[in-house]
Amino acid sequence: MKRRFTIIASDYVAAVFASALTKKLAVLAPDVSLSILPYTREALRQFQRGTIDFLIGPDFALETKHSAELLFEDRFKCVLWKKNSFANTAMTPKDFFNAPMILTNFFLENGKSHFETWLEKQTPEIQVVASLPSSVVLPHFLAGTNNIATIHERLVPLFASQPDLSIVDPPVEIPVLREYLVTTEKHKHDSDAQLLADVMRDVGKEI
Repeated sequence: MKRRFTIIASDYVAAVFASALTKKLAVLAPDVSLSILPYTREALRQFQRGTIDFLIGPDFALETKHSAELLFEDRFKCVLWKKNSFANTAMTPKDFFNAPMILTNFFLENGKSHFETWLEKQTPEIQVVASLPSSVVLPHFLAGTNNIATIHERLVPLFASQPDLSIVDPPVEIPVLREYLVTTEKHKHDSDAQLLADVMRDVGKEI
């Protein structure tokens, strides 16, 4: 099969899932290439029209009219400056909710991701220092400050190499993130897309 597929996904999904998918495809189908697109209204319209092949997203961002199946799950860790007092002493739930936070905005409409949607329900008094469009820039907002960021556990290797940062467990139970593979009606008539979906399912089980 020689073909280019398009996938709507967050930078987080691109980092932890799509990167693993390309490695799998390099062995199984080296003539297949991927184009990862961010969440935009136009991208979603194209997906609904069938001109974009796949969408990967959490349950709260999905539309019920499309077919969705669980692809993989993830938990959370807190990232902070290594000289932050909570890097070496236990952080309480009160400490966590009172801390200055760096958040991310990935999706349309209200812009809140899985963690931010949950956080808003816990307390309206969160101190948001900055809200960012990507996890990649988070480290630049932590070192030298008391700021805390809560990231997906699968992103930890990207942060662990930062010498000024520490990774700790959150002092509260944050609901597991579930990412879903979403397809449209056209997939029933696209054998190549069905084959790629099978590979994506395998990668979701392996990561």
